[in-house]
Amino acid sequence: MAKKEVTVYTMDRCPFCLQLKLFLKRKGVEFTEINTSQHPEVLKMLQDETSFLTLPQVFVDDNFLGGYDNIIELHQKGKFNRIFGLED
Repeated sequence: MAKKEVTVYTMDRCPFCLQLKLFLKRKGVEFTEINTSQHPEVLKMLQDETSFLTLPQVFVDDNFLGGYDNIIELHQKGKFNRIFGLED
């Protein structure tokens, strides 16, 4: 299966960001983290692009998937591995 490019936008002291990163690591997903606490202009750009006001925000191959709850829902529905390019 082709490797996917995963980008996770986070911020300092965000419990859902931490939970998501731990979940992705347990699943073996490699990702690039962009901390918006260090880049506030990126947070504004994300909000304009996605209309999603909370973090984390997850993109796979430049496709916006949502936040922590959305990723857990994909896992619960059995879609996570396919979307993230993992073997079943």
